[in-house]
Amino acid sequence: MTKKYSLPKDLLYTSNHMWAKIMNEKIVIVGLTDYAFEDTKAVGYRSVLHIELPNVGKRVNQAESMATIETEKTVTEVSSPLSGEVLEVNEKLKDDPTLIGSDPYGKGWIVKLRIGNLKQTEGLMDSQKYRKHIDGLS
Repeated sequence: MTKKYSLPKDLLYTSNHMWAKIMNEKIVIVGLTDYAFEDTKAVGYRSVLHIELPNVGKRVNQAESMATIETEKTVTEVSSPLSGEVLEVNEKLKDDPTLIGSDPYGKGWIVKLRIGNLKQTEGLMDSQKYRKHIDGLS
């Protein structure tokens, strides 16, 4: 039986379980998918103990590490789905890192990025393609 993971249709996804919400042609919000917390090759555990966030103003490159998540059993590098400048980090995660696993598409977002080119999103998957991707991993 296939587990049902929450995959909002208004988001774009990466093969390494990141999501991006396009706010406008320059601003995106980024986080980890619901599935990332089930896949032992990704984060694997919802009990997040700590998250190291990037500094505001930092330039991040697509597919390069932008944050680190520590759970009871793993330390995982989180890759940025797009290149850009960090405009804002989710300060709530510093006080309550469990939000990233308990509410990945809401209060658990990681950063807001200013991107230079919306064409970068063309390499990301919509929710249907991402669903097929994770179904193929099971």
